[in-house]
Amino acid sequence: MAGTFRQRALRVLVEVVSVVFAVLVALAVDEVRQDHAERQQAQAARAAVVAELASNMDELRRTEPSIDSLAVRLDSLGDAARSGGRTGEAAFHLELPDFSRAAWETARMTQATAHLPLDWLIRVSKAYDTQALYESLRADVIRTFASVGYNGSSGSLALLAGQLHVLQDVGRGLEQKYDTIFASSGNGPSTTDTALVGGAAVRDTIQPRDSVMSPGGTP
Repeated sequence: MAGTFRQRALRVLVEVVSVVFAVLVALAVDEVRQDHAERQQAQAARAAVVAELASNMDELRRTEPSIDSLAVRLDSLGDAARSGGRTGEAAFHLELPDFSRAAWETARMTQATAHLPLDWLIRVSKAYDTQALYESLRADVIRTFASVGYNGSSGSLALLAGQLHVLQDVGRGLEQKYDTIFASSGNGPSTTDTALVGGAAVRDTIQPRDSVMSPGGTP
């Protein structure tokens, strides 16, 4: 009788242990699958951020000649005004970059960044902070650029020239931060106006172009 009870208790114990073991294995497998899915999501987010930054660099490089050209021209006008010479009539043209931060914000919102290297995240965060500073300065340039069309005074032209020089300095720093990220990611920026998103080439079609005419000038 006692032996039969012990045998039954042993069978029950074995069954309980087997069930617990099966549950633990299932939980472990599910955790591994979830971790794998999260890491895949993190790598996809990283690729999207790199592609976004490459597109932003394309915008920066595409518009640099316009900014540099206008800055040089305004410096020349300023020198002429200070020396008492005639500046003449002129139309000013300016192209400014249009940046995106959607991929970075999405990666942060979905917490995909939790599985990405900390040093890489720090570099990316600094790049987007500098990009935000550039966008703030760009807004100042746009406001000043618009006011030039109304008064065209030497003061407003000098202010615009100064703002453009600051924008150039910040742009050079931003480009260096982009390059550092591309180097750490094992790849470089895409070709001009083109980025890879999800394995497909996407061309940036946003090409803002503004112009303003000095008093009495013709575009």
